[in-house]
Order: sequence, then structure tokens, then C-alpha cells
Amino acid sequence: MCDSYGPDPGTGGATTDDSDAAGFLHKVLRLLENENVLGTRARPCASVVDFEHPQELKNSLQLEIGVLPERDDTLLQMCQEVLRMSVKTGHPYCFIGSGVDSHALGGSWIGEALHTNIIHPFEHAPVFIVMANVRAELLSLDHRCVHPLCLATARAGHDGSW
Repeated sequence: MCDSYGPDPGTGGATTDDSDAAGFLHKVLRLLENENVLGTRARPCASVVDFEHPQELKNSLQLEIGVLPERDDTLLQMCQEVLRMSVKTGHPYCFIGSGVDSHALGGSWIGEALHTNIIHPFEHAPVFIVMANVRAELLSLDHRCVHPLCLATARAGHDGSW
């Protein structure tokens, strides 16, 4: 039976279990919607970007890594600042992008949720390796090995895999 650890008093109130992970992610999604990042409510009167000089950005952002984990509300405030200072590519007057591709973003979220260990991708999500190999076939690459390190070390007659 798995134990739920709950908030650890030694972490300054940051949650150490995943019981509220979905709640935090819902708040991030609402933040993306409220900041018009997803293009759901992009208004022509809103700014495309709140430009600040890079030195001003450096001074205004909390970039230090603390000893204790940050609280969820602090992380959400940091996310909001990053979104505020970033270009809204879904804005009707933004010409450097076409907005968020919701299908690609959803796929990216699923990939990030499942691929939590870069050292052992096959063991954690073998479907991604199979999908990558199929994609490589479509691109006429050596479909037996798609990892750049494998391709760089492959010898004639050997696929470079370990």
C-alpha cells in the first residue's frame, strides 16, 4: 500500500506528494488561458509583449535557487511573470508565430508526463521509441536507431545501438 506523505513541515509548505498535482496543473492551464497564451481570448487591445530590457528582466525575475522548494502559489506567480514578459504568439497582431497548436501542446504534455527519466526512455515509455522509429522511416533515416548519439557512432553494418 502506498503512503501519502502530505505537506512536509520542513519544506516551507510546498507539497511533496502528487495528490494535488492535477489541481496545480489546472491552475497552470487557467493561467495560460487568462494570460491569452492559448489564443482563446486574445484581444487586439492587449499587448503582444510587455517588453523589458534583458537586464531589467534579470533584475525583476527571481532566478536564485533556494534550499527549500517553493510553494505552489509562488511558482504560479513566477509562471505569471514569465508569461507576462513573453511574446503572445496567438495574439492577432503577432506575426512571428501562429499561436498555440493545441494538439501538439497536448502531445507534449503527455510526453513530458511519461518521459520522466531521460536515461531510460525505452523502459519508461517504449511507445515513444516505436513512434520515433516509424517517423524516422518516413523521413528515410536509418529506422533502427534514431538517437543522434547512435547515428553519430554507428558503423557500417551496425545500427549504433547499445
